[in-house]
Amino acid sequence: MIAIFAPVLKRPRRLAALFFFLCAAGCAAPPSPQTLPHTKEESAFIAPDATLEMSDGTLIPLRFYRATPPLRGTILALHGFNDSRDGWEILAPALTRHGFTIAAPDIRGFGGVQPPVRWASSTRRLINDVQEELLWLHRHDPEHPLYLMGESMGGALALLSAENTSLVSGTILLSPAIMKLPFPLGNILTFWNILTPDMVLTESNMPGHRISTANYRALRRLYFDPLTRHDATVHALYGLTTLMTEASGAAPHASLPLLVIWGARDQFVPPRTYNNLRKNLPQDTRFDLLDTGYHLLSRDQNRVSADIISWLLTPDKFLPSGGDFAAVSWDNTPHNPF
Repeated sequence: MIAIFAPVLKRPRRLAALFFFLCAAGCAAPPSPQTLPHTKEESAFIAPDATLEMSDGTLIPLRFYRATPPLRGTILALHGFNDSRDGWEILAPALTRHGFTIAAPDIRGFGGVQPPVRWASSTRRLINDVQEELLWLHRHDPEHPLYLMGESMGGALALLSAENTSLVSGTILLSPAIMKLPFPLGNILTFWNILTPDMVLTESNMPGHRISTANYRALRRLYFDPLTRHDATVHALYGLTTLMTEASGAAPHASLPLLVIWGARDQFVPPRTYNNLRKNLPQDTRFDLLDTGYHLLSRDQNRVSADIISWLLTPDKFLPSGGDFAAVSWDNTPHNPF
């Protein structure tokens, strides 16, 4: 995993963990993936099914995971930091078998939209991209419901985007990275962005080890996928924290229906972040805690997909994983804030 670390900070393990989750998607360390043994399937390049031109001329690749008829709806799925449109390969099949098409774009600065931009000019630009993608999907299929789903960074973007459109019938957030960096981390990153915004960071800048998923095959695919980013600039991390902060401020006004899923074994988003998010989101938000889930829930698809399908098709029933009850008991459990 790539991450950043500020050696001048006190309590390095705790603060490093907070920084570390910012880059939870892209697994990388020298040497480069191409030099290590791997299969063709692990390093396969999947060409986009469509390329959308945004209002500013930027071309956004889109991958479709198409539903098995009859079609019940379309889900616009937003990947996490340093991930790509391929991030839904594990989760998508279960959803497509139940009639839901997954439309997965590359977010600016990632996947097939890497050069020359490493981060969009603003959070507003990212939201505009999502709204234009939603409008394009709606025009091509106005008869079926349209949903929005996001993981980690994509969860923050999904929450902000759903708030600004009437096209979305429901929003699903997986391990959403929605928080404000505590003092003095935000100030340090702001100052760092002013001094060396183009400084490139890799895993070598971050000590320690974190587990993002127990699905080893999925991790290998993520690592060797040619669309995965294996570094980050200081400016990209600054842009990411800005996105997370804006999403945190918008949480009380989040669009409903809303399903929030997180894992009890998440080693990247601190438990206190989920506690704060739960308190700030609207009262009718559905919360789903998976006791065996790590951060990359899209790669741990069995229980995750079952809960998503249940919420989409029978929203008034309890989730099959029992995550409803686990989320309620979360309030009465002591939490370790790293």
